[in-house]
Amino acid sequence: MIKNLVTPNYKDGSLVNLMSSIIQHFGGDSQYSPLKDLSLSQLAGVDNVVLILLDGMGYNFFIRNAKLLDYPIMDYLQSKMTSVFPSTTAAAMTTIYTGLAPKNHGCLAWFTFLKELGLISTIPPLTRRNYGDYITNSTIKANDILRLQSIFEHIPTADSYFVIAEKLKDTPYDTVVSKGAKSVVTFTNFADSMEKIYGTIQSNSNKKFILHYWDGIDSKSHLDGTIKAIPHFEEIIQQIFELSEKIKSNCPKTAILVTADHGLIDIPKGHTINLKDHPKLEETLTLPLCGESRAAFCYVRAPYREQFELYVKNDLDAYCSLLSMKELIDSEIFGLFDPHPQFKYRIPDYILLMKENYMIKDKMLKETRIRMKAVHGGLSEEELYVPLLLFKN
Repeated sequence: MIKNLVTPNYKDGSLVNLMSSIIQHFGGDSQYSPLKDLSLSQLAGVDNVVLILLDGMGYNFFIRNAKLLDYPIMDYLQSKMTSVFPSTTAAAMTTIYTGLAPKNHGCLAWFTFLKELGLISTIPPLTRRNYGDYITNSTIKANDILRLQSIFEHIPTADSYFVIAEKLKDTPYDTVVSKGAKSVVTFTNFADSMEKIYGTIQSNSNKKFILHYWDGIDSKSHLDGTIKAIPHFEEIIQQIFELSEKIKSNCPKTAILVTADHGLIDIPKGHTINLKDHPKLEETLTLPLCGESRAAFCYVRAPYREQFELYVKNDLDAYCSLLSMKELIDSEIFGLFDPHPQFKYRIPDYILLMKENYMIKDKMLKETRIRMKAVHGGLSEEELYVPLLLFKN
């Protein structure tokens, strides 16, 4: 089944390869090849690299809307890359923050079952699903769970800066992925973040790697659909373009890279599959659905596996494809090379990969789940492909 799907190109065309290009440019080592569309020679002579990550800005979304702008932003389009699988913030941003694919870093989805703690977590920020409290405490530290090194720890020849919203600073997850940065620079809004980036570049003559994260497009799309996120896209792209012009005039040997972790797909009313409406399927599951609403992780009770498979085939075939654990592992859809120590426990028995513009969800006891008008996590072109822009002087 997987062979007929568009999947991440971990060989030389995904987010993990972009991060390899950056790591190797600054003298670090990466087991992944550099991005084919951003060779080391293209960054030759660059002292400062600014990576701006716009959560939710898929390639198709960018192309549709960038063409309508009255300044030449399309001239800076460098590449069409794939995200990772699942095409979701938890997996893709951890790839950005570590230079590893999901198979290697172990943060597979928003709802991830942590066997070592016996609970379903939300990664990031490392809270319990349906409770909201952090799963860390005085004895269990964030990196006891994540067991990761950040990308900043792999960049030996430049000062690293992590530019994030004030609300994210000091969360357990961000404490781990910011380790090795010279400074965590916080901001209050997008315009402020552009000023912080410019000020950081100007602060001294040292080589710098600056990593910036913004969630505006994603959050607006979830709540109101991708069309309603267009005005915000136009606003922040213009501010990035203005920053690039400012840097071109005043900051030599600086490159700005702009990309995204994933795109989103709009979900019409009536295209949400509720697990409660399928009790014969629900009774086969050991845990609530994990993973993503477009790629649901299913942990199935051993005596009920045949019932589970038949139900999906007979009753849900129009809405989703069924991927087994063996298919997932053999296809290397989560990445290449050696797995994270907990990968074998976090990968599910099956994934329900949603077709077209369908999603699936469930609810735990008394859980509040808002209706999302656009989601991600699957393998549609809207979700999987992301753009790469390069501004270089």
